[in-house]
Amino acid sequence: MIIPYGCGRWRDDWLRPDANGRPHCAVPHVVVRQGPGAALRLHDGQYSFQSPPPPDLDTMEQLGFVERYLISRTDPWWPVQACLIEAYFANLRAVVEAARAELDRTLGALGAVFDCRAFAFAAPRPLPRAYIEHPDGTMFGAHCLFWTGENATVIELRGHDSASPARLAMLQGLEGRGMTVLNLETEAVKNGDLPDLFPRFWDGITLPAGPFKALGIEAYADMPYRSSSST
Repeated sequence: MIIPYGCGRWRDDWLRPDANGRPHCAVPHVVVRQGPGAALRLHDGQYSFQSPPPPDLDTMEQLGFVERYLISRTDPWWPVQACLIEAYFANLRAVVEAARAELDRTLGALGAVFDCRAFAFAAPRPLPRAYIEHPDGTMFGAHCLFWTGENATVIELRGHDSASPARLAMLQGLEGRGMTVLNLETEAVKNGDLPDLFPRFWDGITLPAGPFKALGIEAYADMPYRSSSST
């Protein structure tokens, strides 16, 4: 499945077959698969960086680089989306710092090689302004979306005004397809108040990995610089 993200109002010509009949997406996107263990994580690559990261970044600087990239894909005219990304990454840092003793034990002797804080990159990756196919055949624009492997978790940002009846109906359609819709109040997000979206996201991960590796199978993006997939 192709999930475009970081986009404004949807245009059908963004997603179309190429000359060989394979799907082609003209905007930043990720390719995901459905099934256990198929969650899209921060270390999974498929980033459309305009330029490569500076060399010799430490773990937390790498995390900040990814955070700034994702913020750049939010709606500049609706800053609460950026607040959501900032709050998510602030929570990641706090959770990993609190779990350092456990993560050090997980690494054991390999702790001399790996920074245990790199387990932060095992967290699911937020996709701001993401588009996913709706059961009615249209493309639904999510305020933010996580791909958990089994399905999508859609973040709906709610202000003082409720969503339109048409949007509420579309959200219900997503839930009917098995997706999770989480309604977050914008004022809480602005204050950095997020629920614990993915507790113990590092469970099952034996070694931490980062997103900055040699180019691999991640040939999906159309931008000048691509980080690799972790597979």
